Amino acid sequence: MKIRYCQKEDLEAIYKLICELEECNLNHEQFALVYENKLNDEKSHYLVAVSDDMIVGFVSVNIDYQLHHENKVATIEELVIDNSYRGNGIGRLLVDFSTKLALEHQCEVIELTSNFKRIEAHQFYQKNDFIKSSYKLIKVLKDSDQVGI
Repeated sequence: MKIRYCQKEDLEAIYKLICELEECNLNHEQFALVYENKLNDEKSHYLVAVSDDMIVGFVSVNIDYQLHHENKVATIEELVIDNSYRGNGIGRLLVDFSTKLALEHQCEVIELTSNFKRIEAHQFYQKNDFIKSSYKLIKVLKDSDQVGI
């Protein structure tokens, strides 16, 4: 298993994984624009897990200062493993790599948001030393089925 930074040509594999995570087909054109934009953003770190030349996992980590922490914070924005590869330690590898990245950037914490319905994901994160500490509240600003609810 190899962990590496994403490249522009990884778009299709990552699109497939994120659609799997969200359980819907996202707007491909808009997804591609955001993907390319984030690849060029120094605060964003996109990493993939590769097995036999196939992308089987993805994590996005954003590193930025937050006033209420008075420091840098690493935020795992997405973490997804291909369904057929789950349970093989790939998620743990990506979390460990994300933790190392956060420490290298002198972050105070790593945080993430996980949908209420993802009970198995919550168990995974808690097994990997994350603690429940808050709720995320959203206000929908545009009519869309794809607002992350």
